Amino acid sequence: MHYVILLWLRLQVALQLQQSTFKFLVQIRDVLDTLDFTNEQVAGKGSGVRGLVRINTAVALGRLHISRIVNKLQDVYPDLSVELVPTDTFIDPV
Repeated sequence: MHYVILLWLRLQVALQLQQSTFKFLVQIRDVLDTLDFTNEQVAGKGSGVRGLVRINTAVALGRLHISRIVNKLQDVYPDLSVELVPTDTFIDPV
């Protein structure tokens, strides 16, 4: 479906928005907002867990427990990135 309307009225000094164009924009704005919201919901952009989680842990704890938990977490939330850093060196959190 296509609409053919005159958008601008050219005057000698400036351009002016046509009254019919303004009415069209006011009425169609809600439809466009609803369409954008629906597209985001279908694409999953409006909800879900995503981002980056960094985990520093001891090597043994990371291998025995944390890695399995991280794998399950990523199965549930595929948009979530997890950076697991197993190390036995002392890290001062401050």
